[in-house]
Amino acid sequence: ASTALGLGLLAYIVFIVGQFKCLNVVAVLATGLGALGVVYLPWPFVRKEKHFECDLKNRDQLTSSAKAVEPPAQGRGRRALSLGSGIVRAFQVGVVTVTLIGTLISALAPPTAGDALCYHLEIPKRFVQLGEVSYLPLTDNSLFPFLMEMLYTLGLLLSSPVLAQLLHWLMGVLFALAVVELATPILGERAGGWTAVVALLVPGITNQMTAPLNDLAVALYSTLMMIAWARWNKTLQNRWLVLAGVFGGFGLSLKLVTAAMVAVLLVATVLQEWMRRGSAATWRAVATLAACLVLTGGVWYVRSWHYLGNPIYPYFNVLFGLEAQTHSTLVATRNLFTLPWLATMHPEIFGGRGVQLGAVFLAVLPGLAILPRRAPELAHMLVIALGYGLTWFALRQDLRFLLPVVPMLAIVSVAVIRALRDLHRPAFLIAGGCVAGLLLFQTLIVVKRARPCVAIALGRESREEYLRRHEPSYAVAEFVNTQLSPDCRVISQD
Repeated sequence: ASTALGLGLLAYIVFIVGQFKCLNVVAVLATGLGALGVVYLPWPFVRKEKHFECDLKNRDQLTSSAKAVEPPAQGRGRRALSLGSGIVRAFQVGVVTVTLIGTLISALAPPTAGDALCYHLEIPKRFVQLGEVSYLPLTDNSLFPFLMEMLYTLGLLLSSPVLAQLLHWLMGVLFALAVVELATPILGERAGGWTAVVALLVPGITNQMTAPLNDLAVALYSTLMMIAWARWNKTLQNRWLVLAGVFGGFGLSLKLVTAAMVAVLLVATVLQEWMRRGSAATWRAVATLAACLVLTGGVWYVRSWHYLGNPIYPYFNVLFGLEAQTHSTLVATRNLFTLPWLATMHPEIFGGRGVQLGAVFLAVLPGLAILPRRAPELAHMLVIALGYGLTWFALRQDLRFLLPVVPMLAIVSVAVIRALRDLHRPAFLIAGGCVAGLLLFQTLIVVKRARPCVAIALGRESREEYLRRHEPSYAVAEFVNTQLSPDCRVISQD
């Protein structure tokens, strides 16, 4: 949590320095050192706590339900089948290790992802060249929420596009740790670890870890917002609600799609507080959460409104008196019942195979019928995932926008497998073996993606040689850079 907070604050330091038109490493470093005290402001929320753990009393409260649904081992046979057995543990550690190393190798290669080269890195490069963070009139994307791109700007200030790419890989690592923290109070420590494995090995997650994009950062901050909100819901301590608002604001500073998750949590907050403590407490909680969201995430939308008159440009231009503008609206299906099958088996119509969710969630879908009836935390996860999913279904059906609900889907998937263990052991062995096979297959996807990058990651291949082999446009760029005069302009069409 503290690392994610620190990265968010660092991004805002880069943004502030850029507003004063003195964007350079020295200015960022000086401002960062000068604002060192601000970095420690969040520590009252997390000090004396490791990875978001509450004090002993609150931790007991948080894990009571998990203990209730996780039966103790009984005899050698039960221990052999438990998630903590030696073979199973070795498999767990093995697939995670291979995944982290494989994605790291891919992340060490020069960036070639399309969106990264179009604007995630291109616009920060322009900021570095100009020495300021400003509106670029010929590039509408320059007014998007750019929290992650501020970190990429810092990487480019240090003359390292690969460093910028590694920052998104780090977001993936933090995401896996956040999933553990979200799942452990619900399922227990062992199952919490498996939930992180299921979430980390989603092909869309591992693919995002290898490119300087921002969807994985959205998933991270959405998960941290969920963790803080769940702690507030259990303890009613306002510090957790404030922290949920801060992380939600960071999410809004990355992409507008976070507003769907924020809206779901706001509705959940109203319902919970209204039934529990009445209207006065409800409005106080909503006001606290909304104020933190606006303070930490509103500046990007004010910036867009200042320059163009629309805080959420390019959407709903007509409502703000601007000329209507077409934008991408991906609608692959209107059949909600066939959606899980189509999204799993035909991800190319939902944004591409690079953002697919894998087959695990579809495989365990029928098992929802055997989940424990008295598990309110699981019900909360299902309701929040369903609310977000319906919003996604109605607006834009791009699988990368579903990454924020991957932790909830992983929690439910592990809960189904464990419920099957208690219901029918032979069926559990078969289902567990199938899920393990799917996870192994998804690990092999990581290995296959990393193979072409091994040589450059180990220094056996130059950057130029790698780009000539993997980026078709590099030959053109190389010709322009070496053969044309600096005042030439290249006309292109996307």
